[in-house]
Amino acid sequence: MRFLLNRYPKDVFCGLYHPDRKFVEFVVEKRNVPGALAKVTSEIAKHNINLLSGLLTAYPKEPTSIWSFFADFTDVDLKPEQLAENLRRLDVVLNVRFAES
Repeated sequence: MRFLLNRYPKDVFCGLYHPDRKFVEFVVEKRNVPGALAKVTSEIAKHNINLLSGLLTAYPKEPTSIWSFFADFTDVDLKPEQLAENLRRLDVVLNVRFAES
């Protein structure tokens, strides 16, 4: 395990700041099934939103998982609340929360 940690360091972001960027933190509760994350990220990619950092927490045999991430909404026409609503409509999403910086 030490070898992997040395080769692939992990940064855990609690927040992001840049004076010229609009960052939004999302927390998505979703079903813990194959393809669920792909459906969520596909919806995000359709709107040209860049994902900066994230953490997926999922446990075997648990029905749900939590994915939290930071997204860059700079120069994006879609508002965070619109993305949240789009994600809520996906059949794999149970809940969406977000906070703007």
